[in-house]
Amino acid sequence: QIFVSDLARDTVKHIESIERSHAPRWSPCGERLIYFIRLGDGRGLYSYYWNTNSSYLTVPYATYGSWMLNCDSIAIIDYSDGDSSDLSIYSLRAESRSRLPKIDRHKRGIAVSPNGKSILIARDGYGAYTNVWRTDLDSLDNAQLTTEGGNNPDWSPDGQWIVFTKVDKDNGYLWLMRQDGSEKHQITF
Repeated sequence: QIFVSDLARDTVKHIESIERSHAPRWSPCGERLIYFIRLGDGRGLYSYYWNTNSSYLTVPYATYGSWMLNCDSIAIIDYSDGDSSDLSIYSLRAESRSRLPKIDRHKRGIAVSPNGKSILIARDGYGAYTNVWRTDLDSLDNAQLTTEGGNNPDWSPDGQWIVFTKVDKDNGYLWLMRQDGSEKHQITF
């Protein structure tokens, strides 16, 4: 379920009661957030408007979204072609998807860089781990940043660091690394 805490008014608003709701992300441009519902007839990426307290299905068959800098587009994990998951950019104005070159394996997280030039993706690999990859939007090159596990990546506000989770024996820990995958170190124990 998803709740929003208004720190200025010291209130909490319950905005989604479906227990399969995941990964809320605020728009950097205003009072709107996105989240996804993974299963059921209404699965897809939803938009919630804080000022009207309303939600609607924005992108059917999509999971994990991250706002692009212009706030008119969202990077998404797209399942509209069936079981394969593609990285796409969804235009809110045109209501259309632009697929980026296929990155194989299931994706489990996404984050657009603060400068809008790269996207982090957590995706299943060929081994036992989900790992963090970076896609450069200009060249469309993909770089694997972790090899021993990584999920739920996000950028620091200055774009110099990446935070991600790593699970070790049923416990999750936060790790940091540079944008090129160097200087990995655990920050919670």
